Amino acid sequence: MLIMLNIPASTLAVCIGLFFVGFCLNIGWPAFTAYGMAVSDSKTYPIASSIINSGGNLGGFVAPMAAGFLLDKTGSFNSVFTYFGICAAIGLVVILFLDEPQ
Repeated sequence: MLIMLNIPASTLAVCIGLFFVGFCLNIGWPAFTAYGMAVSDSKTYPIASSIINSGGNLGGFVAPMAAGFLLDKTGSFNSVFTYFGICAAIGLVVILFLDEPQ
């Protein structure tokens, strides 16, 4: 992220930075989709998968609006990054306290 905030003159550095940002953002997707399989059976998996997918899509719908609202009110990206950092910390706490199925 720091690389993307201060765009270097080197195209290779930008490409490498974007690759690692995309890699890190998507590294949790297999576990995210497999969790629905672990907590449901073959009959209820489509419902569990759709609920999980709807939650992710809801975040993708609300996040840009929240970022725009914060940016309009404060005029600074600091509040936007603070908000998303707090959301990430809350998500981490929720994940740490989830009961894993046996």
